[in-house]
Amino acid sequence: MPKYRFSDLVDIQQLQESMEYFHQATGLANAVLDAQGNILVAAGWTDICTKFHRGNPLTGSRCRESDAYIKSHLFEGEFAEYRCKNGLLDVAFPIIIEGEHAATFFFGQCFYEDDPPDPAWFRRQAAEAGFDEEKYLAALSRVAVIPRKRVNSIIAYYKSIARMLTDIGLTQKRQLQINRELEMYQDHLEELVRKRTVELEEQKEKAEAANRAKSIFLANMSHELRTPMNSILGFSQLLLRNSALPADQRRYLHTINRSGEHLLTLINEVLEMSKIEARQMSLNASAFDLHALLGEVMTMFASSADGKGLQLELIGIHEVPRYVVTDENKLRQVLINLLGNAVKFTDHGGIVLRVAMAPDPLSAHHDSQLKLCLEIEDTGVGIAADELDKMFQYFEQTESGRKRKNGTGLGLAISWNYVRLLGGDIMVSSAVGKGSVFRFVITIQEAAAEDIQALAPLRQVIGLAPGQAIPRVLVAEDMEDNRLLLVELLKSGGFDVREAVNGRQAVELFAQWRPHFIWMDIRMPEMDGLEATRRIKQSEAGQTTVVAALTAHALEEEKQQILAAGCDDFVRKPYQAEEIFQVMARLLKLRYRYADDLPAARARQSEADFSVDHYRALPFDLRRELHEAVLRLDTDRTRSLISEIAASDAATAATFADLADRLDYDRLLTLLESCPAGETS
Repeated sequence: MPKYRFSDLVDIQQLQESMEYFHQATGLANAVLDAQGNILVAAGWTDICTKFHRGNPLTGSRCRESDAYIKSHLFEGEFAEYRCKNGLLDVAFPIIIEGEHAATFFFGQCFYEDDPPDPAWFRRQAAEAGFDEEKYLAALSRVAVIPRKRVNSIIAYYKSIARMLTDIGLTQKRQLQINRELEMYQDHLEELVRKRTVELEEQKEKAEAANRAKSIFLANMSHELRTPMNSILGFSQLLLRNSALPADQRRYLHTINRSGEHLLTLINEVLEMSKIEARQMSLNASAFDLHALLGEVMTMFASSADGKGLQLELIGIHEVPRYVVTDENKLRQVLINLLGNAVKFTDHGGIVLRVAMAPDPLSAHHDSQLKLCLEIEDTGVGIAADELDKMFQYFEQTESGRKRKNGTGLGLAISWNYVRLLGGDIMVSSAVGKGSVFRFVITIQEAAAEDIQALAPLRQVIGLAPGQAIPRVLVAEDMEDNRLLLVELLKSGGFDVREAVNGRQAVELFAQWRPHFIWMDIRMPEMDGLEATRRIKQSEAGQTTVVAALTAHALEEEKQQILAAGCDDFVRKPYQAEEIFQVMARLLKLRYRYADDLPAARARQSEADFSVDHYRALPFDLRRELHEAVLRLDTDRTRSLISEIAASDAATAATFADLADRLDYDRLLTLLESCPAGETS
């Protein structure tokens, strides 16, 4: 049988794009080299390698020597950490297919914080190789310097990627071998079918497993990207809760949040593709306001269109029913994808969204079903005729799309699948330099206003309502950033919070502290969240403790595993702060104070709840320090001391927190001085 190169077994272009997404999220350079040392994939390589080391006879020979050394010290299931002959750190993983070293997958071109680069050593190397020292050291300064702990935390994930690439390569190799055998025996087909029927069926299952492996690979990568996105979006939202934030800083935070939401959209597109390929996509039809949806998506692109001087127009909205039944989220996403492309590729003129009811020849037999036609026309760059047939394929982009260097090549493919699920089809006509028209027709049913389930608006929680015991909440999360985010969010709501860094510690803290509520991350070292939940729920006390899972995964099967382990609910990352509070309110029967409460009503409630006798019962030093902090207008110290009061007197703390949140320090000082710090009960 012939030998196959690794590039024959894996889609290198798709792998390149996937590694680029991962580099954008982590900052780590990635590469895949074949057995001969040829570079197949390179994402994020720094100038010091591409412009200096690899292109110089002396340092280039050191690169090849390092590649050979790494390959000779790699064994199946293991990894090698190695400082290359040119002074940079690499961590390499082997891809071994049927005993043969097919490729090497590694990340690196970095230094550890505790072992930084030696400038004198690199100056000598610059002199030996004849590099411009100033430019060479400037390139050196751009090399990532990272904590050793961070590298250790992601090695297991890189091992899983290497194993997955090995499985995909192995399955594809066997499939190629089968294809070759079929060609060799095609003249003896009847005999071959009798002998190979069972074997071919097994190989067919393995080929299907390869497709599933690819989908799982994409889903796992999406999981790893969604985890840091939870911190980016969560902390920006947490900071935006500060009403005293200056306008310019609030604007910067909104920019961070919008950019994070855009990146999350790209991540979700990759995940959605894996769901489509795994045939896990389903239709979730419900009644909704179609007119409101159309207005919402038009508003979404209004500022972008105005910024480019484009006219954005909606035609025919009064010709279609207002209330309809179909999958609202999928229809919204299709419109966003198509309108987004129209705005992106149009530099002058305008964009029109037309809606109308399409005639249905079968309507006489299906009176409840209607056909809704939607058409997006633009005056943009247009699409060449020879590119129209590949527009709806994954990772395919037209020439104009490649020139703009923006997007993943997934939006139209996902839109095509969504429209098919909505009972229709999508068509496109275009001319280069004149514009494009995307038209699709979907099946809907007409609904009535009373069929719409009104969603309660998300309100910003600023604390627990008075008259409630303060719940003890345990946060179990191994990622420090995500743990800090949730702990700070819960403290801002007035909860008593402790934290655990893994499942084993969560079980121990549960036994010692007996929390009322546990936020349990699923993927943690030593003991994962599912096992920790099982152990907690097996105890008598655990039966009354609420456990809600936190997961960056989004596959349906994990939802079933989470609930089967005993979790009472789950929230997917990245989450909105109000989602966290809503889940806890529902499961613990809590009441909150909200930022949009009327000031007058809140002030009256604060006065009604405040008790001078209760305040006098607090420790003298605590009252004195609070009085001094309020006099100095020290907001941080004031909030900290109020949190201490909450541990023993929730009602008094709620009154003080309400005034502090509204920066009503005059009223707060009046209440404090109604019982001077020196008085005792």
